[in-house]
Amino acid sequence: MAVPQLNGAVFTVALTLPEPTGSFPPMSEDLKARLRNDLIVACKGRNRLNTMVLTTLLSEVRNREIEVGAELEDAVVQAIVAKAIKQQRDSADKMLESGLG
Repeated sequence: MAVPQLNGAVFTVALTLPEPTGSFPPMSEDLKARLRNDLIVACKGRNRLNTMVLTTLLSEVRNREIEVGAELEDAVVQAIVAKAIKQQRDSADKMLESGLG
């Protein structure tokens, strides 16, 4: 693909994506791709909390895919995220009740 000239020079850009490898099924590209992109942004921004949360979520999604042996639909990924949020809220509530928070 040719790009506009800059000072008389023409630049070309070639984009090739690597083929998927490994024995695990690929993740759904919609929601999981957004989670991965958000993880990259969090890592680059050195946001430790977001990095930890997104890494944990992606791990849970991946573990579920391994259990099922197939790619998960976005609805299942949403259910995993909702479950993780509920668990964290319950943990926070218990800590507050016990006086640790």
